[in-house]
Amino acid sequence: MSQAPILRTPGMVGGGAVGRGFCGLELTQLQMGHTGLAKAFATFAERWEWGVKALVDEGNEIAEKLDLSAGYYHEAEEYAIGVTKDYVVAAYGDPAVSGEDAERMSWDQVGASAKGSWTPDLSQQSASESLHQMGQSWQATEEDLTTSGQYGTQLRAGGEFVRESVDAVTPEDGD
Repeated sequence: MSQAPILRTPGMVGGGAVGRGFCGLELTQLQMGHTGLAKAFATFAERWEWGVKALVDEGNEIAEKLDLSAGYYHEAEEYAIGVTKDYVVAAYGDPAVSGEDAERMSWDQVGASAKGSWTPDLSQQSASESLHQMGQSWQATEEDLTTSGQYGTQLRAGGEFVRESVDAVTPEDGD
């Protein structure tokens, strides 16, 4: 009875996980029963090693990009949560709360602030504070829109051009 052929282990522990050691898979000519078959198997093992290594490298590259994407998604999610809190507080809560304060509030605090909207304070002082806060919010929004990003720069430049054009065409008082 003949003994079954035995493959050697592919290199050091963990080497196969990064694509190493597969070229060490070989069977002798005697075990394969044919010289050409033994050479073909050795070539296959070597090519297999390079293929696995390439796939592991591509997998690592994808993992790295996913990790970066996860960070971007986290930042975007935190921004969206902050904007949502700001919106809810501005629409249903205390209008005197600034956007930054609203973003720092917990959802329970946002909910409590929104519950207060069902019993609004209609005093003159509250209306004045609300108008003042709305004016500050719009100024901050205009500032954000006209100073951040490529389009903000274009908007700012366009606004300055329009103001200069209007000033040039508008007659001076007393003319």
